[in-house]
Amino acid sequence: MKEFPRSTVGIMILNLEDEMILLNSPKWNGEYIIPCGHIKKNERIEDAVRREAREETGLKVYDLIHLRVHEFISPKQYHKKNLHFIGLQYFCRTKDKAVKLNHEATSYLWTPPQKALELDLESGTRETIEYYIEKNWNGLI
Repeated sequence: MKEFPRSTVGIMILNLEDEMILLNSPKWNGEYIIPCGHIKKNERIEDAVRREAREETGLKVYDLIHLRVHEFISPKQYHKKNLHFIGLQYFCRTKDKAVKLNHEATSYLWTPPQKALELDLESGTRETIEYYIEKNWNGLI
């Protein structure tokens, strides 16, 4: 059976204090990641963003903006090998700060995006944060 790339969403969620949530995930070798997950068959992309945010953090999100596409080919940090992901990275907001993690993460933190770059981040998460900061500084978001 042929293996095709898997469509996923990555979600950069900022609260009203402009802090973003990062998850510590054993699936990603303990590195910090933004919430993320697979798009289900017949699911609209923005519905997948809302669902994954809710499933992984318990947060309701709004003001979704597509940031970028990130391709992961056999990511070294991921617990399964030889996979190909096409990640649609989104920015969004939440009014909530009370987080309820599911089984995929062991802990979380809220941090300003600039401070997040000082942490041990999964490479795609780092690139998405850097992209957001670059665009935000230019007044585009």
